[in-house]
Amino acid sequence: MARPSQRGFFREGARIALWDIDLPSAQSVASSLDPSGEKAIAVQVDITCESEIIASVDKVMKKFKRIDLLVNNAGISRHARIEEMTLELLKQ
Repeated sequence: MARPSQRGFFREGARIALWDIDLPSAQSVASSLDPSGEKAIAVQVDITCESEIIASVDKVMKKFKRIDLLVNNAGISRHARIEEMTLELLKQ
């Protein structure tokens, strides 16, 4: 089920790429927002794997041509400024 913020962004015209390690879950949310797949897509990605992150950004750029906003909600609690965040911190 899409979260209120996802539905709100979508209603306002946002194109949404949902990243999740659990692809079926992300696909369920994406299709609940946009069954056509034109404005909402699901991408499977392990955010602790740099090559998967790069490939996922490439998928989003290929589909939507740009990224305007990123909501990082990975469920990981690491206390560091985003500029100081490293893959090593994410893997802990």
